[in-house]
Amino acid sequence: MRYPREVEGFTIRQAGGKYGTIKGDKGYGIFAKRDHRKGEVLGEVIGRKVHGSDSFLTHRGIQVGKDRFIEPRRFSLFFYLNHSCKPNAYVDSGQLIARRDIRRGEEIVADYSLFTDFSSWDMVCGCRTRSCRKLILPFSKLRKRSKRFVSSYLSNNS
Repeated sequence: MRYPREVEGFTIRQAGGKYGTIKGDKGYGIFAKRDHRKGEVLGEVIGRKVHGSDSFLTHRGIQVGKDRFIEPRRFSLFFYLNHSCKPNAYVDSGQLIARRDIRRGEEIVADYSLFTDFSSWDMVCGCRTRSCRKLILPFSKLRKRSKRFVSSYLSNNS
């Protein structure tokens, strides 16, 4: 697969810099091809429905119910969604939504902890923002648990 490439109206290219990947990582991210307004739906998750114990579940899984996830299809928009402790988008009901106005060329990032509450799941954070928590945890393990920008599944069940 050659990069940069276009997926669902966005550019997929090597991430790095301010958000998204651990220093030195060769990962890819989602970049806006145009300006987006706060509240705008940026895309919907396309993928396979899996159970929390399924071997197909990865860190990309979007939780939609108790032990129910959608694993994004390879090369779909959500496949490239990176985490940041200072996100500009959020995930709710399988949709990626602009949390604030997003400018053309900006990487679109979401806080994985706000749409995942799988108890055995965590990962090291490499976003390098001032507000970085250093560890991405399930929602129920967060110290500050504001329900703002939390997926409706998690806010209704916590």
